[in-house]
Amino acid sequence: MKKIRIAGSVLFILVTVILFNYCDTAGKRPDVQIIKNPLRIYRFDKELFALDTTHLLDQAAELHERYPQFFNLYTEGIIQIGAITEREFSSNLSFFLTDPTQQDAYQDVQKVYGDFKVQEEELRQAFSYLLYYFPDYTIPEIYLFVGAFNQSIVADSGIMGIALEKYLYSDYFHYMELGIPSFIRQKMDQKQLLSDCMRAIAQIEFPFESETDNLVQNMIWEGRVLYFIQAMMPEINETLLMQYDEAQLEYCYQHERHIWEYLVDQKYLFETDYKVFRRYLSDGPFTPGFPDSPARTGIFTGWQIVKAYMKQNSTVSLPELMNEKDYQKILNLSRYNP
Repeated sequence: MKKIRIAGSVLFILVTVILFNYCDTAGKRPDVQIIKNPLRIYRFDKELFALDTTHLLDQAAELHERYPQFFNLYTEGIIQIGAITEREFSSNLSFFLTDPTQQDAYQDVQKVYGDFKVQEEELRQAFSYLLYYFPDYTIPEIYLFVGAFNQSIVADSGIMGIALEKYLYSDYFHYMELGIPSFIRQKMDQKQLLSDCMRAIAQIEFPFESETDNLVQNMIWEGRVLYFIQAMMPEINETLLMQYDEAQLEYCYQHERHIWEYLVDQKYLFETDYKVFRRYLSDGPFTPGFPDSPARTGIFTGWQIVKAYMKQNSTVSLPELMNEKDYQKILNLSRYNP
């Protein structure tokens, strides 16, 4: 992906504008009481890879007994070796645990996330904000695992799983070995772990619901997810929030009006074709139609619409925003005009 190169003085002005916008949002954060109770975090990764392969089925059964819900989700859904009751389960699990790539991933995870204390404190802070806004929310049990480079964050009723091998560092050699594109590897970093957890919560608790499934409504829904993450992580940098580097974020702010006018002129806003959705909402090396752009410029624009809506309607609370199903109303009342 090409990066925009800008003279130092201009770059300083742009960054100042971006940081001012960020500080203005963060300045509105409430004074919350950080929850004192320990989070229920289970090192499933350590317990699984500590199993004795000479008595694998018996030990796996004990692990299943301790964590039945997550164990089933893990073996059947994440690493896809089947249920513990299936005939080939023991051999499939043994193959997974002794695979050199999985062994490497597990060892490297231990180097990076040996005690998980820093991440636990970050989660505690984010859940404190979550409980401030949504006091009836039940904090899930959290399971840390190594999952064959499949899903990053998984969730089921009352539980959340975090695939630690998906959050090592962007140039991790196994990512390169697996042929993962650079625009995906950019997000496979420790810094993205917390925001991805909050993203998963927003997507699960406040799913897209609309009788009309068009581009602008999906843009606004995605933008609302970002607004939620920022409320849970008031100090998050916008580059981290958008999963961009600085040049990519600068591009979007520089070209915000052009992006919006292009979508309007091309009559894409109310398009219902999923091929169009993918152009402006999905990962990729760039956004079609915009030279030197990052991907997901539609999500960036949706986020700006949501911010404009909340600015224009200062009495709307975060729960009201997240439970609003009329995305067209958000667009209309935002008076968005970059």
